[in-house]
Amino acid sequence: MIAGTDTLKRQAVDLLNESGKLRYSFTAFSAQHTELTYYLVNHALAGYKLNFLDTVIMTFLREVVTNAVKANLKRAYFEQRNADIKNPGQYAALIEAFKREGVANIEDFVPIMKELGLKVHIYMETNIDGLRIIVQNNCGMTNEELLRARERIQAASAADSVPELLEQFGDESEGAGLGLLINVILLKRSGIGIKNFQISSDEKSTRVAITVPRSFQMPAQVAELYNRITSEIERIPTFPESVQRIINLCDNPRAEISFLASEIEKDPSVAASILRLANSGGFVVGTRVESIHRAVTVLGIKNVRQLVLAHSSRQILDKHYKVFEEFWEHAARVALYCRLIAERCGFRKLADSVFLGGLLHDLGKIVLHSLEPETVKKINGFNLARTENSTAVLEEITLGLSHAEVGARLAQKWNFPPVLIDMIRNHHSAFAADVSHSVEVSIVHLADAFLRVEENQASYVYFDIEAQAHLNIANAKELQAIHEWVKEAAGKQVL
Repeated sequence: MIAGTDTLKRQAVDLLNESGKLRYSFTAFSAQHTELTYYLVNHALAGYKLNFLDTVIMTFLREVVTNAVKANLKRAYFEQRNADIKNPGQYAALIEAFKREGVANIEDFVPIMKELGLKVHIYMETNIDGLRIIVQNNCGMTNEELLRARERIQAASAADSVPELLEQFGDESEGAGLGLLINVILLKRSGIGIKNFQISSDEKSTRVAITVPRSFQMPAQVAELYNRITSEIERIPTFPESVQRIINLCDNPRAEISFLASEIEKDPSVAASILRLANSGGFVVGTRVESIHRAVTVLGIKNVRQLVLAHSSRQILDKHYKVFEEFWEHAARVALYCRLIAERCGFRKLADSVFLGGLLHDLGKIVLHSLEPETVKKINGFNLARTENSTAVLEEITLGLSHAEVGARLAQKWNFPPVLIDMIRNHHSAFAADVSHSVEVSIVHLADAFLRVEENQASYVYFDIEAQAHLNIANAKELQAIHEWVKEAAGKQVL
């Protein structure tokens, strides 16, 4: 990320807020432009309380912009070879060479594209009706390309899944192929709808537009799943009386440590869990904790309360659903990363709180994956590798509720503290957090995002820039340095 990018983002948001309109242009869609676009989409959708759609809209835009740049690149490639792109014979003779030489070497053609004035423009407009985004390149589609695009839009409008469409068209990489099919399916399943998606082209330009209405009706199939998930949350048991007594004692400022320790010891499962977590990498105290009384004394009542919450949450979900060991392993690693980030960024006092946030940030995933295993299995058939987005995006859109929202509702049912609920609800969208919890939410967001980078599910460009600002991270270079430090420090600790 080049110097001044953060300032550019904030200036762009200010301009969009003031005038309701914004336009910017580029020749190639660099990381800087991706960051700017993601930042603007995030904030525009947050203004309508539609931020749960941000990654879906970015999936759409990245595909559309990629095709727009590629269309300009194709024109530059044909111009360089003095060929007429509209001549069917010349087009057929050069298109395979273009796929091999042009797309793979776009940087070599950027000077030619600039000389020819080939640019891509993004227009954004916000008003009382919603958000409208237009991607326009100054190169018209050929009749064949336009026909192919309309054919795929029509087919995707009638289909229910991408695997179904792949059987019909295959995974095409040139022209309006798989990416367009995925975009249409995403718009259908999200509730935005095909009617809010338009493609038009003339001799001079091609325009792709999407309107995200301020309010829209969820598709019937998604609404049904939404209602099932909501009912499922209500069906999940609350904490048992023994656990509630421990929590109440922790909340009583006059409670004695010996009495609290005695109450914990009455529940062997809770006691064993506290000792295990107290001796984990998340709560390093210098010496091994051997007794509950010692755990309460050394860790403090606040931390004991948090450990009880973590243990009881897992116990209920493990009894109610199939055990997801990989989920808990990921959660434990996020928790450790949270503690290390807090320490590295100067928020040591919040280390215990964010550790718990890391442990519980993905509670909702267990509910979603258990309730709709076949649906999740089908979702995994979507190939979004080019967008760098995980299948979690499609899980959330297809099922009607994000795992973050499901987890937050469950946390509310269990009377978790507001800051913990916020960490669960907004760990993918730190910009939407309550201002009083912004640092905690930002730390959990960063910890989870770091691990997604390590798992090749995301890149730094998708990190919430607001989260970085809350943690006083100046630029991408510093962000990457913190990640490397956290990764190395975590490797020295035992969870």
